[in-house]
Amino acid sequence: MDRYDIGVKPTEAERLATSPCYRFRGSDGEYKPHVWHITCIRLIYLRNDDYPNTFRAVIQLDPVDTAIADGLARLMTRDKEISPNKAEEHAGLGQLLGHTFSIITFNWTAFLIEAESHLEGMSTECLSTSLSPSLQLSTTRALHKLLPLWTQVRRRLIAAKDLAEQLTTHPFFNSINGADNTAAVHARLVRKVKILDDQIGRCNELAEQTQVLISLLFNIATVQDARAAVEESRAANEVAVSVQRVAVLTFVFLPLTLASSIFGMNIVEITGGESDSPLWAYFVLAVSLMAATFGGWYLWSKVPLERIRRRPEQVVKDV
Repeated sequence: MDRYDIGVKPTEAERLATSPCYRFRGSDGEYKPHVWHITCIRLIYLRNDDYPNTFRAVIQLDPVDTAIADGLARLMTRDKEISPNKAEEHAGLGQLLGHTFSIITFNWTAFLIEAESHLEGMSTECLSTSLSPSLQLSTTRALHKLLPLWTQVRRRLIAAKDLAEQLTTHPFFNSINGADNTAAVHARLVRKVKILDDQIGRCNELAEQTQVLISLLFNIATVQDARAAVEESRAANEVAVSVQRVAVLTFVFLPLTLASSIFGMNIVEITGGESDSPLWAYFVLAVSLMAATFGGWYLWSKVPLERIRRRPEQVVKDV
C-alpha cells in the first residue's frame, strides 16, 4: 500500500472494487491529507540473448506511484557513492529485489504507524467521560469498518512474506551473470522476511485491539442501559408509593362520601315524600350506568390491541 492524494487512485485500486483503502486521523484528531490505496509492483527478468546465462530486470510501476519510483531511484544510485561488495558485484538482480522489498516494508511500516495512532485516538474517545450515545454509535461503526481492513492487510503481508521466503531459495538465482547469487539474495531478503513477520504481528495486534474497543463500547452501552433501568425502577417505586398514599386516603374518605351521598338522595324511604323516586329505581339506574361504563371501557381497550395485531400481519403479507 502507498499514500495518495485525495481523489488519486492507482490502477490496481480501481480494478478491484473491494481493495483496501482508508484515511487515518492523526494524534490531533484531524484526518490525514492522503488516502492509503493498494498498488501493484511488477518485477520482470529478461534473458539477455547476446550473453548466455545473463539477465536484465525491469520494474513496472503505476504512473501515479512517483514516490515508489523516487525511492527506488535513490536506493539504486547510492552505489555511486558507496563501493559495492563482492556479493553486490554478482547479484545485481538480487540487489534489485532487496531494494524493492525495502520500499514495500517501508510503506507497510508507515501504514502501521498511522493505523496505530488512529486506533489510539479512537481508544481515547471510547474512554472519554463525555462519550455521547451518538458518538458511541459512530465510533462503533468506524471500528467495525476497520476489521475488514486489518484482514486485507494481513493477507497481503503474508503474501509478501511467502514471496520473499520463496525467492531466498529459488533455483533461478543459482547461476546468473556467471556466479551463484543464492547466498547474496538470501542475505538481502532474510531481514525483509523478519520485518514482514513483525508487521504481521502488529497487524494482528491492531485487530485484537479493535475487537477489545468494540467489546468496551458494548459494555459501556450495557452499563448505561442498566443505569437507566435502575432510574426508571426508582421512579416507578416513587409513583407506587404516591399511588399507595392516594389509595389510603381513598379508603378513608370513600365511606364518608358514600354515606353522605346516600343520605342526600331524594327517595321515598328517606324523605317520605310521595313525589320522590323509590329506592329500587336508584339500583336500576346505578347498575345500568356501571354496565355502560364497563362496556365502553372494554371496547376502548380492545381497539389498540387489534390494530397492533393487524400491523405484523400486514408486514408478513407484504414480505
